[in-house]
Formats: sequence, C-alpha cells, structure tokens
Amino acid sequence: MFEELKGKRLLVLGGTAWADIIFNFADENDIHLLTTGKNPNKMFDEYYYVDSTDNEGMKTLIREKNIDGVYVGSHEGVIRHATKYLAELGLPCYCTFQQWDNLMNKRKFKELCQKFDIPVAPKYEWFPETPCEIQFPVIVKPADGCASVGIKICHNEAELREGYQLAYDNSDTHEVLIEKLVNNTGMDVFFQITNSQIEFCGLGDKYPVQLAEGAGAVAGARILPSIYTEDFRDRFENKIKDMLSSVKLTQGLIWMEVFHDGNNYYFNEVGYRPNGSLTIVGIDYFYGINTVAADIYFALTGKGKAKGFNSLILKAHSTDKKKVCEYWIACHPGTIKEIQGIDEVKAHPNVLAAFPKYSVDSIIPHTNGFAQNFCVVHFAYNNASELQDVIKYIKSTVKVIDIKDDDMIIHKTNDFINTLIMDN
Repeated sequence: MFEELKGKRLLVLGGTAWADIIFNFADENDIHLLTTGKNPNKMFDEYYYVDSTDNEGMKTLIREKNIDGVYVGSHEGVIRHATKYLAELGLPCYCTFQQWDNLMNKRKFKELCQKFDIPVAPKYEWFPETPCEIQFPVIVKPADGCASVGIKICHNEAELREGYQLAYDNSDTHEVLIEKLVNNTGMDVFFQITNSQIEFCGLGDKYPVQLAEGAGAVAGARILPSIYTEDFRDRFENKIKDMLSSVKLTQGLIWMEVFHDGNNYYFNEVGYRPNGSLTIVGIDYFYGINTVAADIYFALTGKGKAKGFNSLILKAHSTDKKKVCEYWIACHPGTIKEIQGIDEVKAHPNVLAAFPKYSVDSIIPHTNGFAQNFCVVHFAYNNASELQDVIKYIKSTVKVIDIKDDDMIIHKTNDFINTLIMDN
C-alpha cells in the first residue's frame, strides 16, 4: 500500500475495459472510487448521472463530492474536456488542452512530424465542390476521429464523395483528411513519460482486419516485440523523443501508429492515452511499468512514478517467454445472450490477461469499427507452434451467442491466421 493514496477519492472517467485493474489497485491502496456519465457503471462505490463532457456540471460534481483526483481513461472526447475543467479546478492532469489538441488532430500531428524529419503518408487537398485530380486508392478519415470510425478506403470519385461525407459527419470539427493508401503493414510504438523523461516501451507489429468491405482496418492481433524493433529505434527513437519534448509532455503513455512497406515508414496518428488494444499488458510484461497504476498515482498526487507498482498481470505466469500476442475476438452486431469460455481461457498457462468489453445482454453496435471487438486476449509464447496452439485453443473455447442462438463471432480467415503464424 502507498500511504499517500490511502483514503483518497478518485473519480474514474473511462477505462472500464480494464475495470478489474482499477478496482484491484483501489483495493490495495484503500482508494474510494467514483464514476459518472450518462450510463454510469454501478459497480463503483459512488456513481452519478453527470455528463463527463459537461464542463460546468463536472466542476460542480468534483467540488461537491470532495474528489481528490480524476483518472480519465481512454475516451478521447472525455479527455479533451477534462483537460479544461481539471486545469480550472487546479487538479492534476497529465496534459494540457493545447498539448492534446496539437497531438490528437491528425493534420497537426503530421505537420509536427515533418518538422522533425519523421515521414508521413502523402496527402491530398480536395473538397466536394472542386474537380477531382486524385490518384486512387486513398483513405479518407476525420482529422479528429478515433476507434476506426468514419474511415473509408476509396478507389474512385464516387467512393471518395461517399467517404468524404462519412468522415465529415464523424468529425466534431468537420475536418477531413485524404491520404494516399500506402501498401503496407502496420505497427505501433509506445513511450512512457514520467517527470518529462521519455522511455521507449516497445514496438508491436499489428495485424489488422476489415469487418466489412471498404471499412477501415481494426485490430486483429498485435505481436510484441516487432521484428523491426532494432531498425526502427536506430532510425526514429531520438527524433521521436525530440518531437515529444518540443511539446513539453511531462506524464503519461503515448503511442503512435506507423505503416511500413518493407523499406519506408509512414507515421499515421498518435494516441496520448492507454490504447484500446490494451498494450499496457505487454508493456508491463517486458518493461515492468503498470501504466494504469502510474496514471492513477499521478492523478491523486500530482507526482510522476513509473515503477514499483504491483503487476497488472493478475496471475502467476512464467516471465521467460520471448513474445506477447494481443489477440482480438470481433463479433457481428446484435444482443449477447450467452458468453462461454472466458474463464477457461484466462486459466490457460500462456494467457496473461483477457478483457471482454461486453457482457450478457450487451448490444454490439454495427460500426464496422473497433466497437465490434468483443474481447482481447493477451498471451506469451516462444515460437510459431506455441502461438498456433494458443490461438487454436481460444478459437475453440470462446463462444458468443446472440438472442437468435446464432454464433456472433467473426471468425478470422485461414489466410490471416497463417500470415500471423508464418511471421512469428
């Protein structure tokens, strides 16, 4: 227990995908948990029906309930507002609104990359009322979007007009980006920032899937560490650290999506928060940093601390495996009637953690994006055979059934599985 946290009152905004981690850390340190929102989680000690993006309502709630700190989780819309009202209240927040805006806006982020000689995909300037002189294919996205919402791959002008409107409608600022579709594989690079010190926390190869034709890619699996780690660090680590230092970042986890075509790298976007795929597990496994605990500690004390927390890997596992896989289970839209096999998967000796996003009676929305991912399973392994065995076990064990008694899981193709196994 950290005595400086004992009895503190923490307001949790987001992060319910890893609620067990938050609850365990709170229990260890006698922290009183509160939450709020339009549909607050009733598992918390206290919960309130205040919209977490209502600045005045949130300031009133925080004052009246004597809240000591706020953990803002991973919802970008909430974080954007929280940076403002936390600053006005004088409570710790890991970033300012200006830092958030400079990084989360994809156009501003790419302009920042270019200042530090960090490559980005070529972009096009086009508006529906102007002639189309674009070389297809392109990818169209909202500049301020997240979770693969509002993204469309376009192969002709008709698709471009459709994609532009989709991105426009899903952007709070109505700013649309049109970029060359780079023929590539994807990866994410992670850094933990503590008291302005920036620490490399891994590069992971990403294996995306499309849940529908023309939709943006979502997480299918990620492997840590990437086979390109040494080359990437030699070429970009110092440039990235200089770039992040220029924005005067002091705390928190930051990650960047990067595309790779065999020779060239293209930086795509940044996340200044825990990522939806919960790579926090792999970071803890390889680097000993419990980023959830670090964020909560800072929110309640205003002091940075990266090491010395209990592991968020809740079970005893061997720590001598060379790689970690994040394996996503996606589902068709519908209402969940029955879930089977999650506890059995968690008990597997290679599995480090499993985080279902939905429970029985939950409705999985039709987004063709990240929201259709039902659960991520994190497991460690040494070789392709071991990787294949664990995936086979997950696929045969987990069942998600809808109210029509139909199988909801979107089963990954043999090509996807074979590529994943051959690469690793």
